[in-house]
Amino acid sequence: IDKKELKIDKLMCYPNPYLTERGNAIFSFEHNKVGEALDVTIDIYNTLGEKIMTLDVHQSNGSTRFDELEWNGQNEFGAALPSGTYIFSATVKDKDGNTTRKSSRLVLIR
Repeated sequence: IDKKELKIDKLMCYPNPYLTERGNAIFSFEHNKVGEALDVTIDIYNTLGEKIMTLDVHQSNGSTRFDELEWNGQNEFGAALPSGTYIFSATVKDKDGNTTRKSSRLVLIR
């Protein structure tokens, strides 16, 4: 990964499929800004494109791997979501304001 431009790679949610009875799902990816503070937002959408949850964190560890956000299979109001396919999108912003975004799918099973 090029060190100048902010990039993320290997975006995933695990476990996938996500069985809610076994705990939380964890979102992870790799990035090229070792030791830099990053603002990370994970937006989760249903298959109609409706945003159902936003998770965010400020990461400041020295690793190239991010795995600090967990999801419990609920929407923003605390309601359990039905089994199905969901889209998650990671938006990452570095200290200089550079932003990148990547999306993937997850399957939720109740």
